[in-house]
Amino acid sequence: MHDYLCGMFVRKVPNRSGSIGIQVISKSRGVYEVIKTFGSSKYPEKIEELVTKAQHFIHSPKNQMDLFFDLSLEDKM
Repeated sequence: MHDYLCGMFVRKVPNRSGSIGIQVISKSRGVYEVIKTFGSSKYPEKIEELVTKAQHFIHSPKNQMDLFFDLSLEDKM
């Protein structure tokens, strides 16, 4: 399941122990970066809870890039 927003999505990663890890991933210029790991579990209910938390993290306004950021302001600081 991938829920994309601004290049970020939720990824389920199988671990050696048999549990499933939940991560928020960012893809930029073909490079994947783990932004945050939310935990892991073997239980479907807990996995869905972690996925929901990760989706809320992605959709949180503080985690979205400012599309109107003015790079010229950096020179003035």
